Amino acid sequence: MSAKHIYIWVDTIAPMEHGIAQLAEKLVDAYKSGNSTAELISTAERLDRQRLARRNSNSGTKISDAVPELLASFYGNGWHIQEARMKTDLKTAISVILYLRDAGVPLIKARGAVHRWPHILNFGPESFERRREYLGVSMELLGRMISRWPGVVMVSESNLESKREYFGLDAAGLVKLINRFPNIIGLSLENLEAKRAYLGFTKEDFVRLALRTPTAVCVSIDNLESKRSYLGVSREEYAKMFRADQHVATASIGTMEKKRQAMGMEKDEFVAVLLKGSNCLGASEDSIERRRAYLMLDKGAFSTMLRNGPNFISLSIEKLEAVRTYFGMDGKEFSAILRKFPQAANFSSEYLEDRRNYLGLSLPDFAGLVSRFPNILGLSEAHLEETRGYLGVCREEFVKAILRFPQLISYSVDSMESKRRYLNLSMEEFTKLIIKSPAVVAPSLDNLEKGRNYFGFSISVFAGVVQTLPGIVGLSKENLERKRAALGVDMAMFSALVEKFPQIASYSEKSLERRLDWLERHFGVSRAEVADMVLGGKAPILSYAFHTRILPRMKYLATISQEVPDIGMFYSIISMRDDSFFRRFHIEHSSENVERYQTLLRLGEMTKGADAPLKSKSKA
Repeated sequence: MSAKHIYIWVDTIAPMEHGIAQLAEKLVDAYKSGNSTAELISTAERLDRQRLARRNSNSGTKISDAVPELLASFYGNGWHIQEARMKTDLKTAISVILYLRDAGVPLIKARGAVHRWPHILNFGPESFERRREYLGVSMELLGRMISRWPGVVMVSESNLESKREYFGLDAAGLVKLINRFPNIIGLSLENLEAKRAYLGFTKEDFVRLALRTPTAVCVSIDNLESKRSYLGVSREEYAKMFRADQHVATASIGTMEKKRQAMGMEKDEFVAVLLKGSNCLGASEDSIERRRAYLMLDKGAFSTMLRNGPNFISLSIEKLEAVRTYFGMDGKEFSAILRKFPQAANFSSEYLEDRRNYLGLSLPDFAGLVSRFPNILGLSEAHLEETRGYLGVCREEFVKAILRFPQLISYSVDSMESKRRYLNLSMEEFTKLIIKSPAVVAPSLDNLEKGRNYFGFSISVFAGVVQTLPGIVGLSKENLERKRAALGVDMAMFSALVEKFPQIASYSEKSLERRLDWLERHFGVSRAEVADMVLGGKAPILSYAFHTRILPRMKYLATISQEVPDIGMFYSIISMRDDSFFRRFHIEHSSENVERYQTLLRLGEMTKGADAPLKSKSKA
């Protein structure tokens, strides 16, 4: 309050009275002299008496009779207070305004407080002080509370006390709640209980929600019902959304519809995202569009990513850029990671660096691992250590297993232990199996049991097969049936073959048919005869590389007119070690033969795993 405002007050009350300027000057002087609130009020009353004495009458305009006009002048033109609603005198009105000034409330905020709650002028400093003592706050803090929500001094102490007990707060907790969202104190207990019943919350859950997001419980039941109907969800589902995101209660239906369109989602997809507990309603349409453009995604791919990790929408582009820069990825690579695991953008560079150091990987290797399995970032170091400790391996071996099959670390120790017990393996055997083929932990116990039952194996036989060929646990029944059909055997024979030679289940049906057809054309042996050979100990007949072992050797023998009369000799030739084959057929003693054999190897359709170039002793 300034001297100018005091002039305006007095001039508004009695603009035509003689000596008004002198009276105003006296009041302003008292104000400028730093008089206390009580002294200034006393001065105003004395001036009022002097004015009345000059007129020799008790009639005339009293300051106490002109509170509405006085306040209208002080708080701005165009604002009016109905006299019928004001039951106060100047002493109380001035004391309220000066109390707010002494509490450090700026004029503009004091004006706003009275605009919203004119009845605050019915309360004097004594009332404010009682409220301050009850709440246990400073005068400055009470002033700030009043400027935000003047009703804090208009609610009775018994009302405040009932709210404090309802929410289970001490005095400090009540003050904190009022400071966060004071309007909640204006709600009756009946109102709160009606909303709790509507949402189907327990008292504890409702109080927890009110303390976390008080704005959410201040929306009317009719408003809540209209939004629930728009979303087409049950009360239970709406309550679940309510718990996770206050905007489900406070955002209008029009706002929800704009966000849905910006996210490129159908209504049911949008509802599914809200049910996941996203806070996407708190983001503007512009911010949603900026994130989509940053990731270079169309609306379909962007909406899919949001369905997988809706909280991604709350992250700033600066945060996204910091994570991308850390990995040294281009926008396309980074976008691919976020589509798999949107939560990857939540982590700081310090957290990412700690995870990289734990794994002992270079930054490019770490980035490559994250690209393959970004969920590794969401697993705690304690979880990783628990898994490593269970396996009893050093960190280097553990990391090697992770690099071969990153999903290994997504399985709990309990899950792995249940599979170890099912296979009846010792811890040492099980650890060797996992280090050899980490993917063995992937199938569920039900799938392991289905695989065992398919072959009709006992647990011990099945465990032996798995130890030899861990990948068998990942093969479907349809896949195995195609291989059985390619071999042309019944189920009993197929099981016997897999038990004798588990690797046979790893060959593709095309590879099996190629070998079997070739054997039948050249040696006239049937599929049943080949199966008997496998069971008789000649299992490798189907295991050697067709284009880089079988064909080169057979073609070479043809060039030197060496016949292979029967299947027995064929098996003997292809099962020879390289040095034995070279000695028997004099390859290593002839440069011409060396060149001839290498040419045959180069002509092979599959060069992977080809024998190393031969050295000719004849050139020595």
